[in-house]
Amino acid sequence: MIEVLQKTDEKVLAFKVSEKLTAEDYENVLMPKIDERIKHGGKVRLLLEWGEDFEGWKTKAIIDDAKLCFAHWNHFERWALVGAPKWVGISAKLFDKLSKGKVKLFEAGEIDQAFAWASA
Repeated sequence: MIEVLQKTDEKVLAFKVSEKLTAEDYENVLMPKIDERIKHGGKVRLLLEWGEDFEGWKTKAIIDDAKLCFAHWNHFERWALVGAPKWVGISAKLFDKLSKGKVKLFEAGEIDQAFAWASA
């Protein structure tokens, strides 16, 4: 499940991911918000908070995740990842090295620090 957090503002799109992510989560929540932000501002600053009940991705959601990243490779300006599983952090560091955007990992509970960094 992907839900929009109240912290979302004109600079940062903030989401919480929990349970098992589905294609519908990407197609109905995440991608429309990102596409709208790109249409109006060109760049995306993203905050993703992982819930303790996060279980991973269904197969189609993995494909949607990859499509999203590659389609908007140069649109992501900052990604703040809060409480991400270790393996997500490793792939995020690779994205940080290869893309123009910046990625920073935060511990669970550091959402305010993550939001401040993403907003800066």
